[in-house]
Amino acid sequence: MENKICPVCGARVDLESKFINRLSDGTAVCERCAAKTRFLYPVKSDTRVDEKKEYHRIGKLSGGSSTQYFEYRILVNPVETMTLEEFRQALDEIDRKRAQEPALYGEAKCVIQVENCWKIIPTYKDLNGEEKYKKEMPYWLSGRILRGELHKGDVLHVRRKEREERITVTQLKNSPANTLTIDADAVYEGSYAHFSVSEEAFFVYPADIIFAE
Repeated sequence: MENKICPVCGARVDLESKFINRLSDGTAVCERCAAKTRFLYPVKSDTRVDEKKEYHRIGKLSGGSSTQYFEYRILVNPVETMTLEEFRQALDEIDRKRAQEPALYGEAKCVIQVENCWKIIPTYKDLNGEEKYKKEMPYWLSGRILRGELHKGDVLHVRRKEREERITVTQLKNSPANTLTIDADAVYEGSYAHFSVSEEAFFVYPADIIFAE
């Protein structure tokens, strides 16, 4: 029977998730615990090639075969190679490294390093078939959660020397390997987040550090 409780922290494990973190013995750990290890053991994208052989009959006594190759992308999750003891050691290693870091971010409950910021300009066709721009043109950001966790509705602070701007998270996606995005209510420390904001975020740039307090 599959475990429904994380053996590390006791949180509920969502066994219906599109991305489940299983240890080498099949034990599932929660996304919050797994995400913490991704600073040192990131999920990676790889290529897998499968082959399919088919036999084609030409006559009653003769024929030939052909082989087709199918290439597709897969995610390689290092958690799946760990025992429970190795997984606990990885978490301890992360805690030791964080304890050595200076307290750069104060009491911020969430810290994000921005990787990208872009504006989506959606269009639609009116009754005459003409293409029109929609009024809503949301800004989307992507970045790595350095500390804490990010939730829909969180207010983020973008600090500049001359001012401080605020943006509010409206849509949120978890990106375990920064390649696959999954709708999420929260994204945890160590993972990448993709999220839209309700404000015009033209003042956010790659490498910015933004905070939720």
